Amino acid sequence: MIPTIPKLLGSIVLTIVILACGGITTAPGTDELGGTGGDTTTTPTATFAADVQTLFDAEGCTASNCHGATAGPRNGNLDLRAGTSYSQLVNVIARGENIIRVAPGDPNASYLVIKLEGNQSSGSRMPRGQPALSGAKIQLIRDWITAGANND
Repeated sequence: MIPTIPKLLGSIVLTIVILACGGITTAPGTDELGGTGGDTTTTPTATFAADVQTLFDAEGCTASNCHGATAGPRNGNLDLRAGTSYSQLVNVIARGENIIRVAPGDPNASYLVIKLEGNQSSGSRMPRGQPALSGAKIQLIRDWITAGANND
């Protein structure tokens, strides 16, 4: 069945209106089809306590042999356990480096991201001796830093 000219024009006009008004908005972290890949029209907001600290805990970063209670010079004197991690990350110069661990608003200048992505000039990619974090997990940390690295 061939659509009539008025119906066809109506569909075109509706499409133009939707596009002109900013498109279709989606839930944070989903695309227009409900998936988690691809471009979205909203930016997810990562929080420190619910997202970043939970990630540190789940990935074993807070273990005693990594950045836990016994963190020492070998581990950059960085304790990532809840209650101490934020104050040791944000606007703090990394031990032995001339770079801030977390530079609010600038993930590319944040040593945490550099180490997680394996772009450091010395030392190991983090987590050391483990598989690299997924792109989605690193993006979560980048999103938190981009949003200002707030302590919630």
